[in-house]
Amino acid sequence: RFFSDNILKYEPVRSYLEIGGGHGLYVREAVRKLKSSSFTVVDISESSLNICRNLIKEKNISYLLKDIFDYS
Repeated sequence: RFFSDNILKYEPVRSYLEIGGGHGLYVREAVRKLKSSSFTVVDISESSLNICRNLIKEKNISYLLKDIFDYS
């Protein structure tokens, strides 16, 4: 609830990076509320990325299967 209630305080947002997107609930809320041009989800779990993909059907999201320490 805190995330949802406060995310618009950071507008304008040009790009959104979610580290460890997991279930995708936060990413889905960000997609709904922000007018960002691009979203990126980085996670070390292929299963988590698949859950997130299935929850969010937006095309402007990049999903990266990667350890955040290997992300540049």
